[in-house]
Amino acid sequence: MTSRRVRMARRSPLAIGAAAVLLAAGCAAQTASPSASDVSFPSIAPTPSAEPVVADVTRDGVRVTLTLEGPPRSGAPSWADLRIENQGQAAVRWAGGGCGDPGGIGIDVRAAFDPGHDWPGRLGRFKALAMGLANPRFENPASAGYVEASKFGHDVACPASLRIEQLPAGAALSMRAGWDGLIQGVAAPVGPATVSGAFPFIGIQGQVANDAFDTKAIMATIETTVIDGGGGGAGGPAPLSPGLAIDAALADPQFAAWVEAAAENTWINPSVELANGVWDVGLFRLGDGAQRDMLGSVKVNPAGAIVGRRFEP
Repeated sequence: MTSRRVRMARRSPLAIGAAAVLLAAGCAAQTASPSASDVSFPSIAPTPSAEPVVADVTRDGVRVTLTLEGPPRSGAPSWADLRIENQGQAAVRWAGGGCGDPGGIGIDVRAAFDPGHDWPGRLGRFKALAMGLANPRFENPASAGYVEASKFGHDVACPASLRIEQLPAGAALSMRAGWDGLIQGVAAPVGPATVSGAFPFIGIQGQVANDAFDTKAIMATIETTVIDGGGGGAGGPAPLSPGLAIDAALADPQFAAWVEAAAENTWINPSVELANGVWDVGLFRLGDGAQRDMLGSVKVNPAGAIVGRRFEP
């Protein structure tokens, strides 16, 4: 059974870190994206507030609490806290590894961008995948992760490792993390956003196999608003929204033909990345006999014009 609450905190930001039981100091959570049936999403009306905003959700005896220490800011740092408490009677197993974070916090600003328009058939399926809407395995190009406080502002490479951890009954984990206000290296748009905090839950000890590693994330979510941070972000040209950039790519006959040419089961993944104000929109797919990877991509400038192409082999 899942319970959830969202509330406005009327006091100072929660001092979660001091009370944490850091059982996995050397492992970062590798959170598998959950399906809608796995996660409950508490929400709150997106009204900016200088006071902390808190959402919590409880499932399988584990309570996950997400706290925003004020609204997210465009082009400037803002902070959030994540606390995980095992309120059950048995230990729970969770997926750790990497840099030692007990969970993950992320922000999604798709709602602040112009989504563009719908496309029929395979082109529409490509756009949905490229925007992270149709399959959680594919990255949302209008999202960013918060960075744990001790690593914020530093270039830290975390190992791509996985380690199964246990959180004993009555124990807790916590982290404080910051977001720099950037999406794809430029200041995020001012407007509606969703901040989510997730714990990579595997299962209750004794109820899941010892070698199980698939996660069913327990996630608390806050609907909020990104405000002007006054910092100007990373500068550079104002980019097109990712939805409009994908529209421009699909309107290009050569790229559209590339997408249409092969069934979706040959697609490896869409690729949508921004550099210096120019979007690179591409699709990796399997070649003949699934023996090699193939790439077709176009570059879209802030005016929506195609300024580069790459098709290989």
